[in-house]
Amino acid sequence: LVADDGPALIASLNFTRKCFAKTIDAIVVTHDPEVVSGLRSLLTADRGHEPMPERLSPRLIVGPETARRQFTSIIAQASSSVRLIDRKASDPALMSLLQTRASQGVRVELYDGKRLCGLRSHGKIMLVDDRLAVVGGLSLNPMSLDFRREVAVTVTEAAAVAEVAGLFSIVAA
Repeated sequence: LVADDGPALIASLNFTRKCFAKTIDAIVVTHDPEVVSGLRSLLTADRGHEPMPERLSPRLIVGPETARRQFTSIIAQASSSVRLIDRKASDPALMSLLQTRASQGVRVELYDGKRLCGLRSHGKIMLVDDRLAVVGGLSLNPMSLDFRREVAVTVTEAAAVAEVAGLFSIVAA
C-alpha cells in the first residue's frame, strides 16, 4: 500500500478485521523514498501487465522474480540465528538450507504451527541475527517464491528490529 508520496505499508496481513484481531502479523510503515518509489513502480507495472521494473530498492523482496535468490542470500549470511514465523514454509531448497545452517551452528527456530500465543499464525516474519527483520506476504513455499506476486521488505532500523525480537520472545515463551 502506497499513500501519495509515502508512507508505504508492507504487511504480512490482509486488511481484514480477522487479521487485525485474531492473527499474529506485522506491518512495516516506511517513508524510505526508494521503497516508496519502488512499490509505486511495481504497482504500475503490475497494473499494466508489464515485467517487474529493473531497479527497485534492494530492501524489497519481490516474488517471483527475486524472492528465492534474496531469501537464500539472507539465510546463507546468517551468523548466529534465523527465527521465522511462517506456517506455510515448505520450500524444499530453503528448508534444506535452514537445516544446513542449523548443522553449522546457526540457531534456527521455525514457528510453523497453526496457532501461536492463542492467535492464528498468519504472518511471514523473519529475524536474522537480531539485526535484520523481513516482513511481508512472501511465504517460504514454492507458490510464493516462484509463481505469485508477493512482496516483503527488509528492516535494519534498531528500534523496529527490537520490536520484532520482542514478538519472537513472546512466541517462544
